[in-house]
Amino acid sequence: MSKQLLTFRVFLAASLLVVLPVSAFADPPGRVGRVSFLSGAVSFYADADEGWRSALLNYPVTSENSLWTERGARAEVRIGSTALQLDEDSVLDFQRISDDDTLAYLQRGALSLRIRDLDKRDLYRVITPEGELTLRTRGRYRIEADAGRTRITVFEGRATVDAQGANISIEGGKTLVLRHGNDGPSMTFEATAYSDFDNWAAARDERLERRTTSRYVPPSMTGYEELDEYGEWSQVAEYGTVWYPRYVERDWVPYRHGHWSWVRPWGWTWVDNAAWGFAPFHYGRWVYTSDRWGWWPGSYVARPIYAPALVAWIGRPGWNVSFSGGYGPGIGWCPLAPYEPFLPAYTTNITYIRNINHHHRPGGRPIALVAPPFYANQKPGATVVSRTTFSASAPVAANLARVSGEAVAAQPVSQASVFGPSRSAVTPSAGAPIAMPKPNLPPLTGRHNVESNSATPKPLYQTTSTSASGAPVARPKPSAAPLAHQMREVRPSVSGSAVSEDNRGSRNRPGRVEAAPQAAPKPLAIPVEAQQREARPVPVEKPRNGEKIQDGKVLRGTE
Repeated sequence: MSKQLLTFRVFLAASLLVVLPVSAFADPPGRVGRVSFLSGAVSFYADADEGWRSALLNYPVTSENSLWTERGARAEVRIGSTALQLDEDSVLDFQRISDDDTLAYLQRGALSLRIRDLDKRDLYRVITPEGELTLRTRGRYRIEADAGRTRITVFEGRATVDAQGANISIEGGKTLVLRHGNDGPSMTFEATAYSDFDNWAAARDERLERRTTSRYVPPSMTGYEELDEYGEWSQVAEYGTVWYPRYVERDWVPYRHGHWSWVRPWGWTWVDNAAWGFAPFHYGRWVYTSDRWGWWPGSYVARPIYAPALVAWIGRPGWNVSFSGGYGPGIGWCPLAPYEPFLPAYTTNITYIRNINHHHRPGGRPIALVAPPFYANQKPGATVVSRTTFSASAPVAANLARVSGEAVAAQPVSQASVFGPSRSAVTPSAGAPIAMPKPNLPPLTGRHNVESNSATPKPLYQTTSTSASGAPVARPKPSAAPLAHQMREVRPSVSGSAVSEDNRGSRNRPGRVEAAPQAAPKPLAIPVEAQQREARPVPVEKPRNGEKIQDGKVLRGTE
């Protein structure tokens, strides 16, 4: 190991002790989701200290985050090429988003899930109060959860449901309804029909059918789907394929039109305002050529690793700058250029650092994992604000400091996070606060008990923290449910229309019962064993001597 790299790693370890909690030492996942669409009143939960806050476009979504749509609202989260869309009056907890496993808990409402690209190791699971859905194939699915009832529709693909002691496979074109009423649990197949929510979700997905971006970036890169609509690809002799944003001002600079937010487990994270502003700020590098900024995605890899912000920090402690509110401590940054390494302060794992810097120089030479002697974008791409603007997650473009180019050039440039404020200085950042009481955990006697009239949804993972007195809150275990199964076909009650799906009261949906507005329910805490359970392996029959396999089956004798 070189002396420079060893010195860098020792410095990062010291930085971590200063600004990061113990839990941050574990490497974060390389895969992340983004809030890609918002309509109406949508709230987002990311931190117990902040609670529910207004959701923001392009906010990263990771484990133990939640979305809550109110009446008339809809939202979408994309993880790579997979879309998870929420209808009105729905609450979805992302229990886990790892490199190959996504586990979500639908407390109530309707979820549309479109899986376009699926690696062999990828797994999507959705838990409702009535059962657990496992998805291992591409397809389109809808899951609906009401008090005591879950409806699972497979439009395309195949799903496996684990409920009431049974494991059931649902093929395309089928709908399975799980109920838990006064007469005990039951399972019923019903006719499948499209709703206006399904049509809306399908229209959102159709935008991807004609995209050409996948020639240059992998579909696993979250946020890639917006690039074709808002920019154009071009060839640059020194770097190869570069993407140029189409609708920006002449003096536009990357990492200036948005704000900073503290997002666990990475720390300071850039949240851009532009509809396309996710992939170009969390993957690749920015290059300034011919008086124009372009985004360089770097070497093509099947699974690029997400970064909170690919910038270098400008300024030493004690650097004061002028801004509209006066004079005081400042902080600056500039986008990393091609072949400049990203040296994260949240980990010292050299394998992780190598993987996140997968870009190669011409000839196949990897990027050197040491700070460069100078940063190419410091002069054309420097942005400086007061530390108050930074730590309060205020809009950057509206609060720029007045600093000359000479003053910026005189400041040191580093990637160490000690140049930014600590987490304790942060003003909650994920949108405006929502004044709502924090309820206590409701008593739980079974997974099917959903309190639909409580004041505020409470993410299930919040129950693993401490109580108000500081004592651990035990996660309750569900009582055993009877293993009663009633399997039968149900035809539509009216020719050409589907059986009534729910009574959540959408004013724009004919044929549904208008219900009085309800407050959001408290969530249930799903059992630990259900959260941690890994996917059950499917037994594979192996051929013996003289046997052969055809179409996945073992042929014996005269078969």
